[in-house]
Amino acid sequence: MLTHAGYIYSLDIPTWNPGQAAVGLGDSNIKIWNFMDNSGLSGQRHNFYESRILWKGLQGQILKVRWHPTRENILAYSTEYGRVGVYDTSSNKCHQFKTYYNTKGSISISWASDIQIGETFVRDAIISCGPNNIAYAFDVKQPTAKAVNVTDWIRQVNPAWSTIMEAKVKTSRCCAAVDPQSRFLALGNTDGAVEVYRLDTFRIVYVANSQQTAVKVLSWRDGSTLLAVGYNSGTITIHNIAEQLYDAPEVPIPNTTPMHTITEHKKRITGLAWSHHQERSLLASTANDEFAYVFDIQNGSAVSCFDQHLSNVLSVCWSAEDMDTLFTGGEDKFCYVWKYTDYPYTTQKRGASGPKLNELMSSLKRSSNICRQPQLLRHCIHLAARIYGGDINEAVKVVKNRIPGDIDQAEYEYAVYAEQELGGDTQDEQDEDSKNLGLFFDDKNAMRELIGIEGKIHIEEPAAVADSYDGRLLLDIIQSNYKAFESSPVNWVALALSPMAGKETWLSLMETQAKHLVKQSQPVLAATCFLACSKIYDAIRVYREAAMYREAIALAKLRLPEEDPIISTLFAEWADRLQKKATQEELAAMW
Repeated sequence: MLTHAGYIYSLDIPTWNPGQAAVGLGDSNIKIWNFMDNSGLSGQRHNFYESRILWKGLQGQILKVRWHPTRENILAYSTEYGRVGVYDTSSNKCHQFKTYYNTKGSISISWASDIQIGETFVRDAIISCGPNNIAYAFDVKQPTAKAVNVTDWIRQVNPAWSTIMEAKVKTSRCCAAVDPQSRFLALGNTDGAVEVYRLDTFRIVYVANSQQTAVKVLSWRDGSTLLAVGYNSGTITIHNIAEQLYDAPEVPIPNTTPMHTITEHKKRITGLAWSHHQERSLLASTANDEFAYVFDIQNGSAVSCFDQHLSNVLSVCWSAEDMDTLFTGGEDKFCYVWKYTDYPYTTQKRGASGPKLNELMSSLKRSSNICRQPQLLRHCIHLAARIYGGDINEAVKVVKNRIPGDIDQAEYEYAVYAEQELGGDTQDEQDEDSKNLGLFFDDKNAMRELIGIEGKIHIEEPAAVADSYDGRLLLDIIQSNYKAFESSPVNWVALALSPMAGKETWLSLMETQAKHLVKQSQPVLAATCFLACSKIYDAIRVYREAAMYREAIALAKLRLPEEDPIISTLFAEWADRLQKKATQEELAAMW
């Protein structure tokens, strides 16, 4: 999906609407993403990116979102400020519970059915647990009523066990999870202990202490007694509590040997999600190591590893329609949709192909506006090789019969001979500018590297950049003409103050300012304003109309899916423009 304005802390897809996802963001918003049309209407093409923003009544980062399991359009959420609430997405009404946690941190939330806690009957309960050792049960029907303290009730029902837990001075309960059938409540502790209670009696039935680091995530498998636990160390343990459901002693003996212990992740676990497969038990996990894994719990082995995120991966959920598809989001502000079968597990992770790619890109040599024919051929051979799997010989076989008639066959043979005999480089010096040009035509990661190079140039050589910046390293807002600020200062002041009037007002003024900047021939600033509004296609259109194809392509590669047709359209338009200017090196790369 398109990039977001904040980190993607949480994702959830309801079973009653498998084409809709709730996205908890770090900019005080919840995005309702309708990625699939479930209306049943035919003849109209559905917009994959169709979404709307919920912001009224929300403050702080939205760390958790959970759809109600049966009631449509009811969404529970928790924030970084310890607030728990419910959003009715159909009426756009936000109900925030009166009781809240007075410490900042991640608040876990889980839906439960109607439950009896002492003399209090809680309907459509939401059970939460925060970093201050308190678990609450909220009544959705009475948001202004005081929440029930679940921790106190557990202490009354399990006095012997509570005495043992209270003796641990530096230990506190920090997360909770209710199984989908509302039978069990699992509580995680900061010392690694896991407690499981029956929801009908709140008696303890299972305890595990196989790890000594804080529990960060708990996840139940639907329709079973399997519990996945993610720890601060990156370890994941799988527990089957079926054998201890009945006749549990008043003080259970802690289990130190879980069903499986998984150690693929090396940093804190941030998300766990069980798949909807009936024939297989698959568990997806995310962590602060930039990877998402899928494990087969039958043998505890990894079957898939997704490595496209560029920062910590914070959330994961499975598609309710296509059971092989997952959604992951993270600090790179991207939400990826991918099939675990397309990313089979291998011990060779991202970055292993870097040297080979760098060797390929280093053959791109600096040239004048008119390249020598052998050099131009060499560019084309390398680009063709990348299309056909990286093998130059294979690429030669494919393109050999497509040589234009005006190209000398002898020069073509010379170019191929030079690549094969001299390792793809007929000159002694390696030119960094040509490598940068190659990065521009590479994937999204290479584009980020290119922007990093430009930023480094601004820091190390500000004077040189001010005098003459490299035309191949654009996206340079600093080089923009800031006269627009001087011509309409009132607009910028109003724009700066507009968030006080609400997000809709700010978005409207930002879009108006962008259109004003387009009329003033300020495409870079105009595109920046459109980007702030998450109007990616409008920003690309501004660059495109200004014939700033490098910026348009770079933006499209960074913010749109690789298969978006606008990318190839931009390359084709740029090629036509370069053909008129005879810049053959870049033209060869276009085609």
